[in-house]
Amino acid sequence: MCRWEETDDTGVHSKKKRGFLTKKEAQQWYIRYCAEKEKPQEPQKKEYTFDDVYSSYLTYMSSRVKETTYKNVLTVFGQKILPYFSGKKMSEITPLMLLEWQSRESEGAYSSRVLERARLKAMFNYAERYYDIPSAMNKVEPLRNTEGEEEMHIWTAEQFGRFYQVIDNDLDRIAFMLLYTLGCRRGELQALMWKDVDLDKGEIHISRTYSEYCKTKMTSPKTPGSNRYVVIPRSVADMLREYKSKTVYSEPDHFVVGGLEPMKIQAFIRKLNKYAGAAGLPRIRVHDLRHSCASYLLSQGLDVITVSKRLGHADVTTTLNTYAHLMPSSEERTNALVDGMLKYI
Repeated sequence: MCRWEETDDTGVHSKKKRGFLTKKEAQQWYIRYCAEKEKPQEPQKKEYTFDDVYSSYLTYMSSRVKETTYKNVLTVFGQKILPYFSGKKMSEITPLMLLEWQSRESEGAYSSRVLERARLKAMFNYAERYYDIPSAMNKVEPLRNTEGEEEMHIWTAEQFGRFYQVIDNDLDRIAFMLLYTLGCRRGELQALMWKDVDLDKGEIHISRTYSEYCKTKMTSPKTPGSNRYVVIPRSVADMLREYKSKTVYSEPDHFVVGGLEPMKIQAFIRKLNKYAGAAGLPRIRVHDLRHSCASYLLSQGLDVITVSKRLGHADVTTTLNTYAHLMPSSEERTNALVDGMLKYI
């Protein structure tokens, strides 16, 4: 038998343990017992819920992303993620559960599901980095696209010419001509002021974007590469000069398309549909005018780096991934060059 005294918060207590065959066995047990008692106790980790981490993640994101991105995070989580994971402990969320969630969302468009998965994975990465919670998302295979590539809707130069001929006022002519020739985003055109337009140099400085659905309506462009100078043809510069001489909204801080306030999104859509119908053209989105500009430039053999800079893409990879299928084949030119290599043989 081993007998000893222990002190705790309630005082000194006598303890004993029986069952040893020898005195030496009892002594060895007691030594191990004391060593175990003296080990520092590791603090028990807090059991975080999905909602705990999500709330912290929102605070983290609110100071690091644009308001439009933050609103998208709220929308995606509110509609597609929280209904499934809210109330669950992070330790309970398994790779199999995440795989089932991906399968459950299979009725949505592939591009939407990819975005939803990316939003959730970003939160799990945040939890792993700052809460030391292993990310179960790392074990879930990415989504597979079974829908095929989404068809890009564009107008040819001839179709845009027909569209332009039916426009019945100067403001709309300027708006759609700039969208088509600059290849800019709609928000970038909405934010464009006369102080950004240098008609003598024939260039336009795109340094802001506009979003009427956000509290902060005017912000920096989408990416650092989106802050750019775009050269415009002399004909477009002359068109802008003539329009500026006629409009009463020609001060440096007046908006080129709109005046005191930028033209609204719904106005762009309504006018585009109206003129497309009058010209007998298939309907496209306002953003498709940007695609139309890029596809025309690439089809004419302009190098992808120049086109990428004009569009304000973050890098050339984005341009290639989006428009590679529109670039003219270089097979014949390659064969001609190889033939030239062999002429001395």
